[in-house]
Amino acid sequence: MNILEIGIQKGHSDGLEEGRKIGIETGIEIAKKVFKLSNQGISPQEIALQLELTLEEVEKIIEK
Repeated sequence: MNILEIGIQKGHSDGLEEGRKIGIETGIEIAKKVFKLSNQGISPQEIALQLELTLEEVEKIIEK
């Protein structure tokens, strides 16, 4: 069960907003990790493997 479902189930109208907030925070943390590894010279393929992302997701983040 995700945060939105929990919020709806408990009758909170802010379940969607809370879900968005968590999603944004998670995305920022993933991007930070990708940039850190990229700055260390690690290849996009290896970053994808380490962070359990697709190569396409990594490339979107480090797109130049």
